Amino acid sequence: MKDFDIKFKGSCEARIFGTGDETMVFPSNAKIDTARDKGDITTDTKEVKIGLPSCAEKVEIEAAGSDITIESLKFETLEIDAKEKITIRLIDTKGKIDINMIGGEATLIVPEGYSFTTSNTGRNNKILCDLSQDVTSKNIVEFGGKESSLKIIRL
Repeated sequence: MKDFDIKFKGSCEARIFGTGDETMVFPSNAKIDTARDKGDITTDTKEVKIGLPSCAEKVEIEAAGSDITIESLKFETLEIDAKEKITIRLIDTKGKIDINMIGGEATLIVPEGYSFTTSNTGRNNKILCDLSQDVTSKNIVEFGGKESSLKIIRL
């Protein structure tokens, strides 16, 4: 299984990490659906840890008003559909990131030495980033939606 949908009901502090093998870790109260060779994880826990295989193809996260740390994961695409205010911390993470918001604020915290480039595909969106970018990087941060802001800073 390489495709995962994660839904956080309500605001939370979450850590999503690569397990280093095919093991998955999730809260005991999470609802899990593994149909269609896809893992759907839904939880309403305020503090949550979710472990996924270290090389996922697609990871989708739905969250509002949350603080999310993503650690030791590689993916083709990480899609984050967010509401309100959200903070995303990347630690040893590689792949394309799509952040979609409507009328919200996102802060993306990247580690020292993280190579990336940005793309603003939304309407009336702002990307605030004083960090140098590498247009040849495969770590693309795409910001979609409308009337939202994304601030990118270093750890």
